[in-house]
Amino acid sequence: GDQGKAVRIACLNNAAACYLKLNRHKKVVQYADQTLKLEPNNVKALFRKGCAQRALEQFEEATATLSRAAELDPADTNIKTELARTDKELKKFRYGW
Repeated sequence: GDQGKAVRIACLNNAAACYLKLNRHKKVVQYADQTLKLEPNNVKALFRKGCAQRALEQFEEATATLSRAAELDPADTNIKTELARTDKELKKFRYGW
């Protein structure tokens, strides 16, 4: 039921957080994606996935993921900071500056 789903989401999200701390970015994306299948608007999962995508140099994907998180939680300064960092890295990657 709903309680089981909530527990599953919490576990998947916690696993993503742990893998992010361990710099296991592909695992972060996997667990975040599993969370997002169950709860597509989960801001924490979107944020962690975006951070991992940036670390994997998937800058365009990271920008899209983090933009979605920012839409859902416009007050979150961590999301804004990560989005700005990703945007800067994307420009550097594309244009060399």
